[in-house]
Amino acid sequence: MPFARSSSPQAGATSESEPMLAAWAWAKGYFDDMAVFNKPAPKRDLFGHEISKPKLRPGGADTTPDCQKEDRLLTKRQQRLDRDLENLRKQFEPKLITAADIDGEDPLKAAIAEPPNFFKAGVNVEVMNPERPNSELLACLKEEGGKFELCEQKELGEDGHDLACDAERGEDFHWREGDSVKFLGTCIEPKPLKKALLSAETPYLHCVYPDGEVPGEEPKPEAGAMGEARAIRAMRGAALLLALAGGEVVSGDLPKIGKKWWVLGPFASGKVEYEADPVERLGGVWQLFGSRKAGVGLLAEHATGGRVSWRWTETLSGDGWAQIQLPHDHIPFQQLLQSPPLGSGSDVLHVQYWVVGALKVKTPGRFGVNCRGLHTFHLVLPQEQVVGPFAGNIYSTVPFTVPIDFEAAGTYHVLSRVRGKVPLRFACRLETLTTLKGTIQAKNLPDVVGGKLLVSPAPIDLRVQNTGASWLDVRADVAPSRSSAVSATSSSVRLAPGAIVQVPVLVTVNAPAVEKDAAACVRFDLRLVGSEDQTEQAALNVPVQLRCRRSTQSALFSFLDVDGSVALAAVLKPRRPSGEALPILVSLSGVGVEPQAQADAYKMKPTEAEDYIFGYEEMWVLAPQRDGPHNWEDVGLRAALRSIDVLAESQGADAGRLVVHGHSRGGHGAWALATRIPDRVLGVASACGWYSREEYGDANNLWVHDPALMHMDKLLLGIFHASVAENENSLHASNLKGLPALVRTAARDQAVPPWFGRRMARHLEEEGANVTFQEFDQEHWWWDSQEPNDGGVMHDPGLRKWTLEAARRPRLALSELLAQGDFVLAAGGPEYQGRFGLRILQRRAPAARGFLTLSRASGGKQVVLTTANVLRFSVWMSGGLGQLLQKGDELLLDGGLLKLGGAEEVEVCQSSPGTCTESGEGSGGSWRVCGPGDLRPSLSPIRRVFAEPWVLVIPDTPSALEVLLASYFVGGHLTAVGTATQVLTQTEARAFRQSHRFVFLGTVARLPWGKSWPLELRSGASGNTLHLGGCRFAGQYSAVFRAPAEGSKALRALDLVVTALEDQALVDLVSYSFATNQPHTRAPMSNMLPDFMVAGPHFRWKGYGGVVAAGYWDESWQPARNSAYFRC
Repeated sequence: MPFARSSSPQAGATSESEPMLAAWAWAKGYFDDMAVFNKPAPKRDLFGHEISKPKLRPGGADTTPDCQKEDRLLTKRQQRLDRDLENLRKQFEPKLITAADIDGEDPLKAAIAEPPNFFKAGVNVEVMNPERPNSELLACLKEEGGKFELCEQKELGEDGHDLACDAERGEDFHWREGDSVKFLGTCIEPKPLKKALLSAETPYLHCVYPDGEVPGEEPKPEAGAMGEARAIRAMRGAALLLALAGGEVVSGDLPKIGKKWWVLGPFASGKVEYEADPVERLGGVWQLFGSRKAGVGLLAEHATGGRVSWRWTETLSGDGWAQIQLPHDHIPFQQLLQSPPLGSGSDVLHVQYWVVGALKVKTPGRFGVNCRGLHTFHLVLPQEQVVGPFAGNIYSTVPFTVPIDFEAAGTYHVLSRVRGKVPLRFACRLETLTTLKGTIQAKNLPDVVGGKLLVSPAPIDLRVQNTGASWLDVRADVAPSRSSAVSATSSSVRLAPGAIVQVPVLVTVNAPAVEKDAAACVRFDLRLVGSEDQTEQAALNVPVQLRCRRSTQSALFSFLDVDGSVALAAVLKPRRPSGEALPILVSLSGVGVEPQAQADAYKMKPTEAEDYIFGYEEMWVLAPQRDGPHNWEDVGLRAALRSIDVLAESQGADAGRLVVHGHSRGGHGAWALATRIPDRVLGVASACGWYSREEYGDANNLWVHDPALMHMDKLLLGIFHASVAENENSLHASNLKGLPALVRTAARDQAVPPWFGRRMARHLEEEGANVTFQEFDQEHWWWDSQEPNDGGVMHDPGLRKWTLEAARRPRLALSELLAQGDFVLAAGGPEYQGRFGLRILQRRAPAARGFLTLSRASGGKQVVLTTANVLRFSVWMSGGLGQLLQKGDELLLDGGLLKLGGAEEVEVCQSSPGTCTESGEGSGGSWRVCGPGDLRPSLSPIRRVFAEPWVLVIPDTPSALEVLLASYFVGGHLTAVGTATQVLTQTEARAFRQSHRFVFLGTVARLPWGKSWPLELRSGASGNTLHLGGCRFAGQYSAVFRAPAEGSKALRALDLVVTALEDQALVDLVSYSFATNQPHTRAPMSNMLPDFMVAGPHFRWKGYGGVVAAGYWDESWQPARNSAYFRC
């Protein structure tokens, strides 16, 4: 609902008002930040509280007031304003607003520009909807004779306590009482609502219907092509195109969600995986819940008085969902924001709660539990046994559910640890089940151009869930359909009970070669069949609609990423056809920008009379994407590299000549891509980006308020931090020496401060890059740099000129670069592919970077190569260094001459790994040419296992717990980064040994312990024990570690082992492997873990502080002494 407020403090303010003005400026900046960094929240009412749909009257008509349906009136900023804004109210003098004050102005614009005004008594205000002038009165407030009246002529009773609601309209009522707003419910039948008298300073504003509307009347569907086109556009824009289900519906009365949820917190929280649980040392949340009426509360940093106690909150109901908002009005966040204890002010808003809610089960049965906004939950059975973990619907976009057997009637309880940035909310509901559910990811569908797919066959992102209690083999194919131009194939996928997997379906289209822009121009059905023991158990058809695009437009193509999952990219073809391979402009997007929108940013209009011109005449524009948070590191970066190769293979583009652009998050990705493959990059441009993920924004800052910090040795902290050090692109800036680098910043950027770009530009210049720095008087994104429609931030004349010059400029030869001084190649991992044909393959200390420094000897005929923290490197003789050597130059390596021979690729390794040589010391004998067989498979860290196709392996006769944890693990990878994988038993996995990496999951007694696995397992009369680095672990210990892939013929093949000595330790290891703050929901064990980690009995309580061993393997699969930590 719009409010009106002056857009800035009034001119002529006295010095006495300066603190108020400063507070106002701070508050506006804070809510600007919230609008950028937070995910869109549910719709909210005038006072910042969630709006729920009214209950349906008999007949089922939705009577939600029209003003609540208008999304345009609920901007992102208004959605996120919560009770924190109420804490700011007293700092600002309310401005007296009258109808005349806003007559002829756009109140929406005022509301968007500033937070809401708080009205004084005696004011008549009428706010009209600018979308429907003179027809829809949105809100009004009148005072007559000392009584308030709403615009529907409802008035308070004589004593100011009674207000009768209108059952014909099914209205929702909120009431304001002091500084709080309470939901009273939906009017189902006429009845008085008892509440306190409205004070003169806190009037109530209410949504009303426009004149002439019939309450409950359904809008008539649009007819004809226009209606169909709008429907298709709406479907295309949604995250999920269609969700269907097949199989028998399980009958029975759905369990009921209790109206009252108990909440404990907030407690301090960090943003990483394995955060400490402050209540665990007291027996855990369930034990505390049982004694919630006793005691004086728990010590907590945020609370006034230093303690928090159990509080309850009522659910808001709508469309079957029980919506829960976690209370925080008892916490002085305004004070904490103004005087932050540590870090930036908004870091203190990242907290954790425990919540407990009841489920009333009347009829036993198998039902689905779907919790939007929760990452993980556990269930307490009536006999008080805690089971889980179960996966929540953290992004609120997946139409799947968690199937649970409620074997007995009674009261069950849901437990969940909720982490994130206040305000926090979630919603749960119970659902009936079908055996098989399938959905198509609409945003990942490829386009048809000239009757063909750009990449053929193209994978369709089909996601399938088995909600039944038995294992299924699932396969998809094209059903007998409306189009004979489509064919498709898929491999059979094994689906564990409850598991959700991606089933890539390879599709080929052979339609008439017609140039057209049309939605749903190719239609077909995918037939999805689930079988058990070769007997069909469930089947369904999933309709698919592909869009047609003209060759002059941006078009989408899907492809299989290096791990076998579906990824996407948009492409703009060169406007001038050429017989030669043309360079590629790789453009990386910011958060929330889809590939097509990123590609279409490359447009400009020369004059007002002309249409837009897209792309370049002699260059491809490629905008890749892979699901995941931030994600121009690791998974997203690999997808970008794969998309380049796919475009080269399918369209003949030149994958060796790249110009890299990026905006915002993509600006960070541009540095990441260029520093990893500088031999292929002609120039890199970063606009409004950052250089380090962990230093940008309060959602990314590491190790600030984490309770685990109070238990962690700094050496241990450094090992975990080293696992993500490659996200710090400035550490590898020396790789870009001599390359053109354009840095663009916006002076008024509220999302990514220009500080990041300025700092990176200075550092690049120090490292010898050819830097161009530009700062614009703009905000985060702009379309007009100098002239209207000139291309803006990504495509204005200046950037077009720089891009073309970079693409046409001859590559800088190594001899030319060395004439300017030394060149330092840095690598923090194996994904750094090197420059001038020189690549670091293995480092002595895996937790630190390796360096190769090239220089010219004074005589001019020797190339001097000095190593630091390098055990092995390679030289491609066709690269810059090899060319110099082939011309007669000698290689002086760490003070000794070395001849590389005539092979195209030569690997060089140290003869004595324990010897550390420096420049001018040692001899050529300390290095030798070695073969690939000498290379130990010690690629770090753990997440490298997921860089190839992988399957999760459990014992042949799995327990219910093993199946649950396996489904939870693979579902986490699908949710976070769209990974295609499956759960297999040990016997089933044998067929995948040569093509896939294995992730073994189970207790040590249940796994086929590998002879070459670096953790030693010993069995004795007292039970099993684990041994590593001279330490012995027995009891409540768990471990995750990389290991050689036994039985695989692939070079450097790796497996991952996730295990524990006892069941509960395994549950803790798996269920807390996520960064559960929503923007950081990373796939299990894919972020901060090194090569191995052993967690002790206090792991749940202390988080990372409960780790007793962690580090990296050396070249012999032993803990690297310089990169490992032990506490034993």
